Amino acid sequence: MKTQILVILIIGVLTSCQSFISKHHVSEKRRKKETEFVKTCRDQWTYSDLKEKIEIKLLGFQLKSDHQLWHPNFFIGATISGDTIGLIDYDFQGAVTIGDTIEFLPGESRNDTIDGKYTLGHYPLFVVSLKRKHNSILCSVKNVYYAEKK
Repeated sequence: MKTQILVILIIGVLTSCQSFISKHHVSEKRRKKETEFVKTCRDQWTYSDLKEKIEIKLLGFQLKSDHQLWHPNFFIGATISGDTIGLIDYDFQGAVTIGDTIEFLPGESRNDTIDGKYTLGHYPLFVVSLKRKHNSILCSVKNVYYAEKK
């Protein structure tokens, strides 16, 4: 009797593990597809220094990494006119909440350019979600500005 209970328990655990793995396992094909999707969107971004004060409704945020200090903070927001833009801030260390209205002051890249393009270290961290809906916001961004959060 104890052996039968043990066998049933082991089968239950194995079935649960298989269900969990299949739910959370992402195929390599899907991972590559989402990575390429994000890369294509980001390759279309233009970078420039913010020239005048701007206010956005925050749609997304990436805090700079403690392990990769060369990647700055990255804010994605909707302007009053409805454009979705990205804003890079080198020094921000606070907390923000999606949906907040945030004001940014003019800023500029702290890096020299090579052939008119900013070099690595002044772009946001390359982050890919496994869900398309989380990556799609990146395709809404066309312009990224170097700015300072007020």
